[in-house]
Amino acid sequence: MNAPLHVQRRERCVQLLKNPVSQPKRAAFSRFSDQAVPIRTILGVNRLPVFAEEGFNEIHPLNLGSRNIANVENAVKEINSVTELANQSDEAFNEIVQMIDQASDQVRSIATSSEEQSAASEQINRSVEQIAGISNENAEAMRQSSAAVSELSKQSQILKSLIDQMKSGS
Repeated sequence: MNAPLHVQRRERCVQLLKNPVSQPKRAAFSRFSDQAVPIRTILGVNRLPVFAEEGFNEIHPLNLGSRNIANVENAVKEINSVTELANQSDEAFNEIVQMIDQASDQVRSIATSSEEQSAASEQINRSVEQIAGISNENAEAMRQSSAAVSELSKQSQILKSLIDQMKSGS
């Protein structure tokens, strides 16, 4: 299916404008429709007065478009610049995330070490309590031994005095 006539005309004008040999054709388009005979000769168009006027209306925005092209190119440069900045920001954020991950790992390591140290301290406290209990038991045993030795000493004194009495009374 063919494109509508106005689209075909626009495409034809754009083709003629893009063609470097078409400088005379551009000049012909920029004139008014009363110069239709040279344009008809150049383009071979039957409806030339209407086409020339429509062509002028089509080309005039294209000439303004060259300024728009410069604006678009500037916008593209700005977009590229912003994109580069966004990429740099992304890289910076990735580095920050890596640093945060490293700091988190260090905090976890410190917490683990702290827990291990706490467990060791608890073990030491239990050992000290056991030693204190053993020391108390030893002290009690020593008191009992001292009492037994003291009792033994008294009995030995009594026994010695009995032996001395038996020797003297015989």
